[in-house]
Amino acid sequence: MEQYYKKYLDNRKALIRVICRTKQWSGLDECDIYNWLDNFEDNFGKYIALKILIHSIYYSEKNVVDLLSHGIYEKIHSTEIKKQLVNDNNILISRTETNSQLLDRVESSAFVPLLDKSRPGESANQMARYLIQKLNISPNQTFFIEDLTNEVILKHRSVIFLDDCIGSGNQLDDFFGKPNVQSAVNFAVENNIEVYYLIITGYKKNIQKVQQKDNLKNIRIVACDELNDFDRIFNEQNIIWQDKEEFEKADQYFKALESNLGINQYGWANLDFAVFMHNTVPDWSLPIFWVDNSDWTPLMTRKNSNLF
Repeated sequence: MEQYYKKYLDNRKALIRVICRTKQWSGLDECDIYNWLDNFEDNFGKYIALKILIHSIYYSEKNVVDLLSHGIYEKIHSTEIKKQLVNDNNILISRTETNSQLLDRVESSAFVPLLDKSRPGESANQMARYLIQKLNISPNQTFFIEDLTNEVILKHRSVIFLDDCIGSGNQLDDFFGKPNVQSAVNFAVENNIEVYYLIITGYKKNIQKVQQKDNLKNIRIVACDELNDFDRIFNEQNIIWQDKEEFEKADQYFKALESNLGINQYGWANLDFAVFMHNTVPDWSLPIFWVDNSDWTPLMTRKNSNLF
């Protein structure tokens, strides 16, 4: 088996080169990957680590921008337009008219990245930049939560809170539990203004769970992409594993890594995804990607789920 692991590693070098040089992994280069692989002392460890990385869910900058656009234009506004047309029994309306309605709805939306003036999160900052620089949303439509006054809300048809992802859902729950945020949401709902929470990706099970919470019942959570249990690394059904024997051997390897080096097997909230967002990795992805200490070189900067 040792020869098999070495052959696998050698054969994947060309694939890594192509992926990095074509910017499919826009936040990584070959040097980052090989420095990170050096954390694993034996070929089996390198084999499993590289196999997980190659099967990871990587959202490049282009993926993030495309999904953000799809979420705003299609999953939120086009969906609402279609609902209204069906309710009005007016399904034969022209494409020109629906496109005009779509543009009107987008231009009458207030966008609120999940950050505040005193603690600007990098991922939410990126979402705000993409809105303005990539999607040509007017800067006048983007607000800090502190600036989302009743007067501002009344000037818009919808309020769309933005973030990159939901793992455990704790950050979302904490943010919308803040009195000023709850006040803004309640005022919008009382005035028939739609409220959304738009994310690029999230764990479907936890999205459904947080959507049921009292402080989120008036907010429609919209995920551009969703992760399922079969995407979790330590799920025997994940396609990454050749068979049960390889899965169990990898599981034991990671348990030993935790015991010997203190590199936890699971991420925040006991989650075990391999997800990257352009140039950050959420802390509910495997810690092997983001732990940074004298004994371990991280692959990418960690995004903290416990900001608020």
